[in-house]
Amino acid sequence: MKNKSTFRFLLPVILVVISACGAALVQPTATPTLLPTEVEPTVVPATATQTPTSTLTPTNTPTNTPEPTATPTLIPFAGFKEQFRFYRTWFDEGKTIFYFLNAGIEQPLFAKIGQHQLICEHDLETQSAMRCVSTDRIEIEDEKTIPIEFFADEAYYQSVYQYDIKIPKALAPIYSNEFDCSDRGLNVQCEYEYRKYTNLCTTSITCYDACGYYYSIDNIPENMTGSWTPIGSCP
Repeated sequence: MKNKSTFRFLLPVILVVISACGAALVQPTATPTLLPTEVEPTVVPATATQTPTSTLTPTNTPTNTPEPTATPTLIPFAGFKEQFRFYRTWFDEGKTIFYFLNAGIEQPLFAKIGQHQLICEHDLETQSAMRCVSTDRIEIEDEKTIPIEFFADEAYYQSVYQYDIKIPKALAPIYSNEFDCSDRGLNVQCEYEYRKYTNLCTTSITCYDACGYYYSIDNIPENMTGSWTPIGSCP
């Protein structure tokens, strides 16, 4: 009983000693010191600064005011005679000549055959015939119809008449060699003679050049007899 009492007495003392020893053995845990983290600076790429470009201010371009278009003055044209018709055409000294009967014009006219331009004037050797002359060589097949348009003005604006030319079968010219020379075919000039028979009107053309008499053409039928009267032109 004495031992138990002694143990009971010593037990608290032992516990106190053990607690004191344990307290002496346990070392406090050191709190780690946090080192500052080095923060690398973020390099921001430099943004190129755009230099403002000068803006062109549009300049008002002066607008050309169109000039008023002149209205051409219409040239009076009385028209051709009732029996106006084409007679014949030929080429001479770089010019093409178209000959018309019963034109009866007083002022010059201008004409077009395709792209070819012609100037038409009264033939002074006849009463009412008209010669249309072009500086172009206009070749037309026999018995072929081609259109010709007449204008009252040189600008070819005022069209006054259209006509279909029918090239008749060519008359064969009769040439003469009696007056041949080195200038044969130069400076050709022709004379016209119109004969009025009872029931027929005929035309005779006699041409001369620098040498003299050159050739002649006529539509007088063979064995034509009877009296005739000279007239200004055939209808």
